[in-house]
Amino acid sequence: MTEGISESKNYSTHQIRVKKGHKMYPYFQQMTQNAKNLYNTTNFYIRQVFTSFTQEKKLQPLQQEVVRTIQQNLQPMNDIQIVAYQKN
Repeated sequence: MTEGISESKNYSTHQIRVKKGHKMYPYFQQMTQNAKNLYNTTNFYIRQVFTSFTQEKKLQPLQQEVVRTIQQNLQPMNDIQIVAYQKN
């Protein structure tokens, strides 16, 4: 790759329908539910943090909980990332 030129990648998706009677259906059903829950939780956290830092009034209880959770877990997550980076 030449400096200053970004490499473009083409991605494609495929859709496969799995019928309820298929032996893998419960697994895929659970995985899609987990993905949807993760997506919703992430959006919830983003909204809470955004509104926490853009308002002047006292934080609501859910905002306090989200900010506290992030403060407690951010440094340990960063430490894990640093160790993984140093291994490479």
